[in-house]
Amino acid sequence: MLGVSENYRLLVKFFASLRLALDVANDPKYLPFMRNIENILSRKMGKEEFKIRASKIYNKYKNDDLATKVMLDIAKRSGELMAYTRLPHIPRTTNLIESLNSHLQGRLKTIKGFESFKGASLWLNAYFIKRRLKKFTDCTRKFRNLNGKSSLEFTLKDSYGSEDILRLIK
Repeated sequence: MLGVSENYRLLVKFFASLRLALDVANDPKYLPFMRNIENILSRKMGKEEFKIRASKIYNKYKNDDLATKVMLDIAKRSGELMAYTRLPHIPRTTNLIESLNSHLQGRLKTIKGFESFKGASLWLNAYFIKRRLKKFTDCTRKFRNLNGKSSLEFTLKDSYGSEDILRLIK
């Protein structure tokens, strides 16, 4: 099964290739069709709702060969395109990953490089351990309950504490 970021990248690539195939940048003929496709693929919905909405689009554009090919391709790839529906509470964007990556890149710019692969590995391991053990402090609204807890605490079994994890990695 695809991970969050892989599924999101698949959708982004699919939309990009679809825009090229339909040439929506130069010809507005398929723009409403493209918007319909983006609407059903960009929102979380169950398989049945997806089938109903996709069949409505198919029926609307069934006399257009290119639109029919696109809809058949979507039907063929629906398992991959709808992978996010199999897991509850899965995010639809990679914003968290991108935020972490930009923070990491900012830290790495100041280092200017490592003397060895082992040095880089040690630094990265320490960085991620520190990030996972740091307690949340600025969460608001529905995430307020996270304040005072670290991200690692949410992934540990009840029998483990963060001190136990630190003893394991020494």
